[in-house]
Amino acid sequence: MREISAARQIIGRFLIFLNEISKEIPAPTDVTITSSIGLNLLPMHTRLLSFLSDFECSLAADDPAPSDGSWETSRTVNYNQGLARLILGVRLPDKKMEPRGSIMLQSYLLADESTCLKAVLTWAGSESKITRSIYAKPDINWVSEARKAAAEWMAGPPAKVEPLTEEQGALTGNIAAAG
Repeated sequence: MREISAARQIIGRFLIFLNEISKEIPAPTDVTITSSIGLNLLPMHTRLLSFLSDFECSLAADDPAPSDGSWETSRTVNYNQGLARLILGVRLPDKKMEPRGSIMLQSYLLADESTCLKAVLTWAGSESKITRSIYAKPDINWVSEARKAAAEWMAGPPAKVEPLTEEQGALTGNIAAAG
């Protein structure tokens, strides 16, 4: 009985502490984050995790039960480097995991000091990839951009262009020379 009472006192003190410090926490703003080694990080870096969340929500909305399973994801974010990765898979009804692909993000500063988010979409079992650059403009809708990227990823890898045979290459060369 004393243990329960002591636990309640500790929890009560902790809640009072949380209430007091929450008054001191400022409202969230877009600020430049400084790392422990003094490097200024881009405000855009905080966009990485948000973009991945919007991407995941779009996938779940478009295909809530892929292959009669559920989406399984794994996120990795390095704010110091401005990099993020979302690995996508599906947990099938028989509990097996089916890899589907990934999206990799890079946030960086352009020469004109504006920021850019580069997204690289890849698919499991395919060497194809799509790279999209999303520029931070005042009127940009990040949720919409994440939805576009998710729709592009859901469409699957781009068709692979077959290399020309020697005969086709010779014909193409003859046509170009004649033109």
